[in-house]
Amino acid sequence: MKIYLVECIAALKARLKRLITEQNLGDIIDEKGPDVIICDIKLVQREIYAYISKLKSMAPDARILVLLQGKDEFILDELYLQGVEFVLHKPVNDTELSNILKNL
Repeated sequence: MKIYLVECIAALKARLKRLITEQNLGDIIDEKGPDVIICDIKLVQREIYAYISKLKSMAPDARILVLLQGKDEFILDELYLQGVEFVLHKPVNDTELSNILKNL
């Protein structure tokens, strides 16, 4: 499985890469043809639609997993309506992320 990490701060990106590599969950790639996109959302409500649309146009068949700070119900609804498959709340639980990736 090809995984593209988007908008992650350096420490989080390094942790995700280590987890994915150590558990053989997939290969980290640079943008072209991902099966899964993992992105860290730091946007206000009005920007979410455009951001997810951009990700979908970049890789229409990719499954999107979002890392989100907070639990705003409107944002959660918007993400799922835009085609996001999973939303994980930060701090990210390694076991939860691993289980989701194994089941994709």
